[in-house]
Amino acid sequence: MRRGLAALILGLSLVVASVAWSGFVLTNTVLDPNRSERLADQVLDNEVLRTALISRLATSMESAVPGEAAVPRQLLEQAAATALDDPEVENLVRMGIVDVHRSALEGNAEPVNVDAAALGSASRAALVGVRPELDALLPAAPVLEVELPVGGLSILGRIRSFVEQATTILGFIAIAGAATAFALAKNRPAVLRRVAFWAFGTAMFWIVVGFGIPFLANELAPSSTAIISAIIDVFFGAMIRPGILMAGFGAACLAASFFWAAGSATAGARLLQPGNDGPAVRR
Repeated sequence: MRRGLAALILGLSLVVASVAWSGFVLTNTVLDPNRSERLADQVLDNEVLRTALISRLATSMESAVPGEAAVPRQLLEQAAATALDDPEVENLVRMGIVDVHRSALEGNAEPVNVDAAALGSASRAALVGVRPELDALLPAAPVLEVELPVGGLSILGRIRSFVEQATTILGFIAIAGAATAFALAKNRPAVLRRVAFWAFGTAMFWIVVGFGIPFLANELAPSSTAIISAIIDVFFGAMIRPGILMAGFGAACLAASFFWAAGSATAGARLLQPGNDGPAVRR
């Protein structure tokens, strides 16, 4: 009865721990406003987002080119890619993503436009680079803007509030449950081994998901949800390192279980030696 109760409590506690651990990592990565700048750096490396930005900037460039000097779409996208490589433009986009992320965590996801003078200057230089004759036709400082694709991000604020509360509650439940199971169990090394196998399974799951989900998001997400796709990439990719740490925790628990079992076996053997029959009984 006691053994079965301990096993049941431990099993439920480990399920709860899996959810709490995922929530903890989530609140310390994409749902942490203090990490917006780090997130922006990672998001800028996302190919889906870059492709969407190139397409939108190329469209903006096309509207600035006089009708008599039409530029093929391929050259426009080439010029847009060059403009986005400009350090000032890259910094503008980066700060735009920071604003998007922080606003979304507050429950606001209004469109963010990148429209500083640096964008116009870099775009003009890139267009002249692919079509030199445009130098005489384009204004010295064309006004261009690019809207960052932010559709659907307002949900981040609600998710953050819910996850923060749930993670704290579930974390306490998991710790209390595991401690109770450990106290009830007669075979405590077995409890440690079960925790170790849970840690290995959790680590393996998140490492596989950490590589697989971003790949699918990048392949399947439309350009209108490019930042969401990039955030998925950052979140699940961020689970890889904690997954490795979780595997290390599992290894520590497994080693502890073997040392505990060995110590118990040694203690039992000493009790069975001649002359160690336990405390003397007074008559």
